[in-house]
Amino acid sequence: MVLRSDVIIAVGAHPDDIELGCGGTVRAAAKAGKNIIAVIMTKGEQSANPEIRCRESTKALQKLGVAEVHFGDFPDTEVLNSHKAVSFLEAFYDKQKPETI
Repeated sequence: MVLRSDVIIAVGAHPDDIELGCGGTVRAAAKAGKNIIAVIMTKGEQSANPEIRCRESTKALQKLGVAEVHFGDFPDTEVLNSHKAVSFLEAFYDKQKPETI
């Protein structure tokens, strides 16, 4: 199903979640020519330097073939089911019109 979608948004709570959680699927989709956008809710500041984590995550995702990487400003370990979080994700949906998330 994923590889039939032309636009895919991969969502993670922290830097490295997408790479570790679905990196193989992301790479396969990229190799198949799909447009993949990564949306990461936090910068992972609770476990390490957020600048380093974001930089490392961006580099890893680019190696996997991700076209765009976006980081939210939600506090690490505190992403709540809130209007703000839903609106943040909906903005990517509205702009990119993905077939798979």
